[in-house]
Amino acid sequence: MRFRYDVDDRPPIQEMLSTGIMWTIITLSFVVILGTMITALYPYSPAEVTWYLQKLLFITGVATIVQTLFGHRLPAVFGPSAILIVGATASADFVPEAFATALLISGVVGMLIPLTGIMPYISKLFTPRIITAILMLIPITLIPSITAMLFNMGEPGSVTAKIVFIVIFILILFYANAKMEGFAKATLLLWALICGSIVYFLCFGGFGDIAGSAGMASSEPFNLFIEPVFVPGVIISVLICYLALITNDIGSIQGISEIVHTKGISKRLEKGITITGLMNLISGACGVIGGVNYSISTGMILDTKNAAKITLLPAGVIMMVIAFIPPLLTLFDAIPTLIAGCLVIFMMTSQFSAALHLFLTLHIKKAYAFQTGILIATGILVGTAITLMPAAVLAEIPIAIRPIFGNGFLIGVVVIMVMEHIIYQDLAKRGEDALP
Repeated sequence: MRFRYDVDDRPPIQEMLSTGIMWTIITLSFVVILGTMITALYPYSPAEVTWYLQKLLFITGVATIVQTLFGHRLPAVFGPSAILIVGATASADFVPEAFATALLISGVVGMLIPLTGIMPYISKLFTPRIITAILMLIPITLIPSITAMLFNMGEPGSVTAKIVFIVIFILILFYANAKMEGFAKATLLLWALICGSIVYFLCFGGFGDIAGSAGMASSEPFNLFIEPVFVPGVIISVLICYLALITNDIGSIQGISEIVHTKGISKRLEKGITITGLMNLISGACGVIGGVNYSISTGMILDTKNAAKITLLPAGVIMMVIAFIPPLLTLFDAIPTLIAGCLVIFMMTSQFSAALHLFLTLHIKKAYAFQTGILIATGILVGTAITLMPAAVLAEIPIAIRPIFGNGFLIGVVVIMVMEHIIYQDLAKRGEDALP
């Protein structure tokens, strides 16, 4: 495919700004939605949520600029990672600093992996079947958190009315996604946040909450950096999630590189993964969720026919500036959790679709191996069962190891790795086209 501007081109300033604004809106939507999701795990005050979003948005802006100039040097959006939210959810019994410390350590490990030359071994460990299961496990293991957002009893509206609202809103989302094009489609999440919130308040009330939100930003000073809290179970849980994040990062960088026809992929991967580790280290030190490069960037590139990486620089600067406007981020904090939950479902369908795409691509020219389905299903079903354990059962697990044994994502990944590399290792030896 031919682009109007290639990776290293410098578009006119007007084109740079317009495309940069589009990148900003896309990234801001993810920051607000996933930021809202993780702050809901802890008893943060409204002012603390605003401070959290400020730090998250500023670091995201910095990461965007650093990746563009010194990392993979590709037109790729960098934003909060859903995989890490799984790890944070499993660690919610501890103070937020425990997860942040584990993320900081994971970021250090992430920086060392490319430098020590073991990245190819990580890639071999995470085979296509395991990646398929991981992509499916992420949305499944987030179901309890999503459900809590959808049916937040602290927000107005009966459960029955909310179910009707959820179904209609999600169907409208997908209808709009199917019919929209260009700028409107690229920025759909932001319009859905705004319009969905307005309709919600019209249906259920609560305009007073958002009307006074602009004045809620606190002048109280908050700490920029955390006091480390080392919890071995949390560290192990988050580190496993981070290894899965690395495979996600590799896939995103490779996919975008192929779309824009760039060379030197090995160097881009090495630098990109290293910078991702550095930014996760900084995120952990500042007590916010870490990030990853998004494969969703390819849709924006193909739609605008603009592959110039330099258009991401204005986006990074704009995000950093917005981070210093607390009243604006406080308004985002007033968005109903039901709306954010619906948008998480909308976003997670892309994860599930990517898993199905990978699975089907695996078998386009090769016969379906029955054991492949067994292997993937076992990891998903075990992981789902752990995720949906009743709270009373979960409480029976000693708190020190609860982030490991209560983490459905981690247990599911471990199960499928044993299935892949030990029980069904003959599949790899005979090839993907092996029949039962």
